[in-house]
Amino acid sequence: MLTATPIREIISCQRKFFATDQTKEVNFRREQLQKLKVAIKKSSPAILDPLYADLHKPEFEGYFELAVTQDIDYALKHIKSWVKPKKVKTPQLLWRSASRKSRLRQDY
Repeated sequence: MLTATPIREIISCQRKFFATDQTKEVNFRREQLQKLKVAIKKSSPAILDPLYADLHKPEFEGYFELAVTQDIDYALKHIKSWVKPKKVKTPQLLWRSASRKSRLRQDY
């Protein structure tokens, strides 16, 4: 449920949490995606009812809006390969000033 927490405070808390680097772990990402999928499925009536009330979309059409769960399944399936370090070559423009060895691409 929504509370009266100021937006600045929420953003500050999120930035502090992000700085802990917990979001870089694959298991953390998988858990968050799974929680998101459960939350979407659990609250589908709360999503479909306003779609009909505001946009007059029938329930059948509203389920296409909930198809994002398939995208979550795809992400869960491929996330391990996405976070693997990959070699990135130094651009030719920076070749003389940087190392000549390949560097590893890092996650943000």
